[in-house]
Amino acid sequence: MPERIGAPLFLLARFAEFFAAVVDSKQAIAEGRLGAVLSVGDEPQPTDPGDLAARLSARLAAVLRLQEKEVSRSGKPDEIHAHRKAMYIMAAVTDEVYILEVDWAGRDAWIDVLLEYNFFQSRNAGTRFFEMADELLAAQIHDPLQVDLAAVMVMALQLGFKGRYRGTVSDAELDALRNRLFRLVEREHGALATGMAFPQTTDALQAGGTPERLAPLSPWYTAAAMVLIVYLAISSVMWLWLLEPFRRAVGSGE
Repeated sequence: MPERIGAPLFLLARFAEFFAAVVDSKQAIAEGRLGAVLSVGDEPQPTDPGDLAARLSARLAAVLRLQEKEVSRSGKPDEIHAHRKAMYIMAAVTDEVYILEVDWAGRDAWIDVLLEYNFFQSRNAGTRFFEMADELLAAQIHDPLQVDLAAVMVMALQLGFKGRYRGTVSDAELDALRNRLFRLVEREHGALATGMAFPQTTDALQAGGTPERLAPLSPWYTAAAMVLIVYLAISSVMWLWLLEPFRRAVGSGE
């Protein structure tokens, strides 16, 4: 299971757990087996774009609902509230991935099955994400849950979320925001922040490096942060190789 509710960076743990499901689905799309993954029993594999989008959205929504149920059952009110914010970020990143990042049959149909609308009845994550970040950074004092949420935002930006800034000439504003959020996390969790930055790892992989050159996966949440970042720079085969120890770490609660 992921880090227990209320533990340091438990929101980042839930983000990592959820994004593993997103990656599994992206891999299925890349390998042409999404229909098989989404089919039920002996029924024919779905091929209609709207049906594929609806089924995939429902599949990922089930992961979020399970998280929500767990946190609602065991968490304190402030932890439940913080997790809802993290869920919003998870939904925002996922919706952007399946509309703008992945070339697949259900791309155009995803707008009708947005996770953001499913859980929050809104369609403005491209703006709201940055309002949330500004509100968080404007606080004079940051409690552990706010720092945890900042870590989730860093990961979302590292994974390519751009929202209203997509298509702009420069990523300077996104980079500046990510750096400000990163510094907030770094002040509280220096070792984890080092893993989240990982410039050497990304540079090595982009240059054709091998997994052996990666730093050890110590606490499981550091591994989660690392594999999510290096995902941006590595091939599908290497990603699957890296994801297996991450899954084992999540399962054992290390």
